[in-house]
This record gives sequence, structure tokens and C-alpha cells, in this order.
Amino acid sequence: MKRQGVRLFTILSGVILLALLLPDELPPPAVLAHPATAPLQNIIAVVGGGFHTCALTSGRGVKCWGYNEYGQLGDGTTSYRPTPVAVTGLGSGVTDLAAGYYHTCALTSGGGVKCWGYNSYGQLGDGTTTNRLIPVAVTGLGSGVTALATGSNHTCALTSGGGVKCWGFNQWGQLGDGTTTQRLTPVDVIGLGSSVTAVAVGEDQTCALTSGGGVKCWGYNIVGELGDGTTIQRLMPVAVIGLSSGVTALTVNGEHTCVLITGGGVKCWGYNSYGQLGDGTTTNRYTSVDVIGLGSGATSVAAGPLHTCALISAGGVKCWGNNSVGQLGDGTTTDRWTPVDVVDDVTGYIISGRVTDNAGSSIAGVAISADGSISTTSNGNGDYTFSGLAGGTYTLTPSKNGYTFSPASRTISVPPDATGKNFNGYDKPPIVFVHGWTGFPFPLWGSCEWPNPDAYFESIDNDLHASGYYTAYAELETSRCYTPHLVDNVTRLRNAILQAKTATNQPKVILIAHSMGGLVSRAYIESPDYPGDVASLFTFGSPHLGLSPGLLTFLVLSAKYLSLGYYCKYNQPAVCDFSDTGMSSFNKSHLPWTAKRTSEVDYHLISGNAPFWLRNTLGQFTDELIDGIAFGPDDGITATGSGIGLGLSGTFDRFITDENHNVFGIEDGTNKGHYFGDGSITG
Repeated sequence: MKRQGVRLFTILSGVILLALLLPDELPPPAVLAHPATAPLQNIIAVVGGGFHTCALTSGRGVKCWGYNEYGQLGDGTTSYRPTPVAVTGLGSGVTDLAAGYYHTCALTSGGGVKCWGYNSYGQLGDGTTTNRLIPVAVTGLGSGVTALATGSNHTCALTSGGGVKCWGFNQWGQLGDGTTTQRLTPVDVIGLGSSVTAVAVGEDQTCALTSGGGVKCWGYNIVGELGDGTTIQRLMPVAVIGLSSGVTALTVNGEHTCVLITGGGVKCWGYNSYGQLGDGTTTNRYTSVDVIGLGSGATSVAAGPLHTCALISAGGVKCWGNNSVGQLGDGTTTDRWTPVDVVDDVTGYIISGRVTDNAGSSIAGVAISADGSISTTSNGNGDYTFSGLAGGTYTLTPSKNGYTFSPASRTISVPPDATGKNFNGYDKPPIVFVHGWTGFPFPLWGSCEWPNPDAYFESIDNDLHASGYYTAYAELETSRCYTPHLVDNVTRLRNAILQAKTATNQPKVILIAHSMGGLVSRAYIESPDYPGDVASLFTFGSPHLGLSPGLLTFLVLSAKYLSLGYYCKYNQPAVCDFSDTGMSSFNKSHLPWTAKRTSEVDYHLISGNAPFWLRNTLGQFTDELIDGIAFGPDDGITATGSGIGLGLSGTFDRFITDENHNVFGIEDGTNKGHYFGDGSITG
């Protein structure tokens, strides 16, 4: 949904992936453990971050738990914590808390602000971009602050004079200073120097509650986050439609906002794909809507990135929205579009997770056993759950006919350790791409490196990945200046094959090779040490028969006078593999009617014109006239001048691209369906 540049939220199974702006690593997977112990007591406030939670105790100390990769729990470590830990230096004297995506801030009794955690965009306000594992003071805000709010990557504070100051990420105007300039220390929000009673910060937007009970917002607005009935980005505050009065509290997180109105009702607006607005739908709202069942009785409301919770006057808590890792607290991982009660005193332990393929699609009907004694089955969403477990260690093992799983099993201990991950299932062999060596060998163009030898494969990689294939790259050693013998690159191919097999637990791989990569692949398959782990070989632009032996004889003789032999030997030894003696023997062992592995490996030839397409014109006439060697009928592998080619029977298939050694239709994606069907290997 995010749009360009600095940060993109991609929602995958209820997990937010932040690209470019936020770190690449995702938080722990969907595994939950609920001990049958007394609940946390003496808490007067709680705030939720991206994947962590912090609470303010009655003694005015702070405790946090959850994801901690960037120090957002403030305990001086980066260790995940499944139960609360004390924040260093904040055992007392705290009056307010705010939790951002990967950082947290606290308001002290003296009106100062301290923050900790992720800081790449200055969201801690200490004038740096250094992550902090324990709290640090915000520059210029040692006193005079009455409230604060922390969003994904920016933070705002309410001053004692009713003004608002903000700092951190500002590409969408979320700091409200009329610019899009990142700020490492606080700046004033234009037009809000007074009369503000509360401020709340979301993903890329900010909102303020005025003394008259109205709400104003600014920043990003693609899904109606600002509530002004538009999707127009605002660099300064604008009024929320229909909420000019009657609002007593507000909360912003992710890309949605909720407010508490007089009488205890709750209204929300903005992003709603997971039901986080609580109106019984998943429709984005550009103006506020009522939360079903909460027309009254709520005393406070707090929004997470994709879910929302409200404190009820009777002392209970209700939550709604995304529930992929149990954040709604109802004992399930089911999304809720309307409020549900948070339950307490769960008996035993619950371990849950999800089974998906390589494209992230759910796999239903997977049997998962725990220590072989109890089992469950993944549902239509790929989710599985074990409940009522006694404390201890469990080994989870998935199984389904036709699938292998990564990992093959996973050991989880409860309590306190709950770090198990979801399973990935594979019902197809993994694919290894094997790039070639193209172009004339002399380094006449400056750099010795090819710009991107794997670019040929990129247009088909995404399609194959989306169809559930695991893909890997062989990364052969090859350049304009030096390419070793084929046998040396076989080792690199072997390593890539081992990687793919290990990642998927599949016994065989599919090779898709271009040019010299085809020869390296054939050398691997035909070698005496071949372990039998290739199911199919797709090649295009590969000189399967090399140059005609007669033409090679001519070139080798010429090399004696042109010093090409010396260049070949010391600069491009792979080219020497195409010698009259070596390649002629290699060719004969790879002919369709004599190849040794045809009963074990399916060969699929997608254009096979030799390096010099003179052979395409002269064909066997070249062989017989110059060298006197006849291979029998026209081999049908090198592309013919007709552009049609000769279909081969048995385990050989024949497809034509063009006559120029290019990846026509694969490189630009226009004809890839001729080779791989609708995103799957068909041959």
C-alpha cells in the first residue's frame, strides 16, 4: 500500500513487512504460550507497539515485553521477552507511556521525555540516529511536557501551554511543520501552539484533540487516515469531519484512528482491511464510523498497527481487528471485525502457527503432531493450534502426502520459551538458476564483471516463486577477464543445489540454465560423482553441441598464429574446454541418442544455437566438408534457419526462442508461457 521510497507496509498474513524504511528482519512467528499463572497486577496504563507491549505500574515504573531486536523493551538487551521485564532507570517517576513500532517513550513526573529503541530516523529525539537499548533524554524536552505519543517512526509531545512538538520521520508531513524534512530534535506543529489537550501519532499521520473536543490531523492520507473525507496528504493540521466537539480521547496507530466520545462511545476511521475499525466490515473509511457494540461504556481506547482495544467501565477489555499472533487476547488467532472480550486464566498452554508454501499461500490439511502423541490439522487458512498443553518441551512435526517441510520439525518449550516458527511446505522440486558466459572474451569494455549475469532469470523468478517454487542461484565464476574450466564451476553449482535441497527437504532440483550454464549443468549431471539429484534440466541459448569440430579445428590452428591459444589458456580456460579434442568427446556423450542420463533426467531444450550461428546455416555440411565427422541425422538441437526447429520425442522437448543467443520471451516476459506454462514448469 505504501507507495514509494522510504517505507512500505506489506501485509502478509497479518504481519507487517517494512521495506526500506524499517529493518528487514521480521518479528518472531505465530507461536503463543499462555501460562496458568496469576495475571499481571497493579497496572494503571498499557500501550502496544509494533510487536511489543509496555505497562505503567501503580508505582510509576515501566515494564515491557515482546519483540526486542532494537532495544524497544529498554532492559539493556535485544533479547525477546515473553513476560514483562523492568525498563532500566524507570522504576518510578513515570506518568505516561507511548509505544512506537520499534521504539518506546516515557513522560517523567518532572515533565521530561525519555525514549529508547529504534532510532534510524531520529524518532528518539536525542539529535542522533543511534539505536538505544536504555532510555535517553529528548533534546530540549527536559520539562514542560504533559503528554506524548509515539508512532512508527516519529514522536510528538504536548506541552504545558497546549502546544505540540514533533520529531523523527517526516516524508509525508507527519511532523506538521509545513515541510517534509526529517527532524532529529523537536519542532513546533504549525497552528497548534495552544488549546491542544491530547496528541496521538500513527504510521505516517498525527492527530490532536483540542480543548473544544474537536480533532485535527495531518500527514499521510491514502486510506482516509486524516478523516477529512479525502485522500490528500496534509503538511499542516486539518479538521476531522463530524468531530468538531464531543471527543474526550483519541488513539492513532498504523493507518487508522479511533476516538472516545462523551458517554463512552468509540468511533474510528482510516485503514480497515483487518476489521480494526470495528464496524463489522473491512472497508476503509475516510470519515469516522461507530464501533459496533461500543456506543457507550468505554473508558479508554488504544490502537495497535492492525488492531484496537478498549477498556470497559466494568474493568474488562475488548479488542478487534487483526489477530494473527493472538493480539486480541480471546484465546484464538482469528481476526475479529467487531469487539470481543479479552479472556483470562487460560488453563495450560497454547501453541499455534501457520503452514504456507513458498509463495506465502496457506496449505490446508497438514497433519502436525506434538511428540507423536497428540496431533492437529491445519485449517483452510493454514493455521494450526494446540491448546491445554502441560508445561514442557514439544517437538512439532508436519506431514502431508506429496509435501516436504522446512523445517522438518521444530522443538518448542513452554514456558518460558516460545520461539518456534511457522512451517513452509513444498510439493515441487526447488529451482536452481545457472547463468552463462556471453559476449566476446576480450575485456575491451573496461570492467571485468558482467553487469548482472542473473538478469536473464529475474522476469521468471517471481512467477515461479509465486507458484510455490523455491529458487536459488548458482553464482558461477565468470567474467570478461577470467572464467575457469567448466569443472571448477561445477562445484559452485553443486553448492547451490545443496542449498536448495536443504531449504526445502526435497530430494531433487530443477536446473534452468543459460549458455555456458547449460554446459556446466550437463557436466555436473554426466560426472562420475553425480548424486542423482536433478529432476529436469531446462536450457536456453546453450551450445549443447558446441562448435562443429571442423570449425573448431580451423580456430585452434589459427590460434597458433593469433596467440588466441595463450589467451585461452591463461585468461579464459573455460574457452579451452571447447577444443577440438575435448569438446568433440563431450559432444558425442551428450547427443540425444547417446546421453547417459536420459533415463534419470528430463532434458528440455529451449533454443540451442551454438556460439557462432554459422552452424545454423551450414549445419552438418560443415562437419562433413571440413572434418569428415557425421553425427547422423540433423541433431535438431541447434536452432535452424527456418526458426521452427525439429521436435524431439521421448524425454527431450524443443522450443525456439531466437537465433541470436538471447533469452527472447524469457528476458522480457512476453513468451515465457511457451516454456513454463502459467507460472509452473511443464516442459
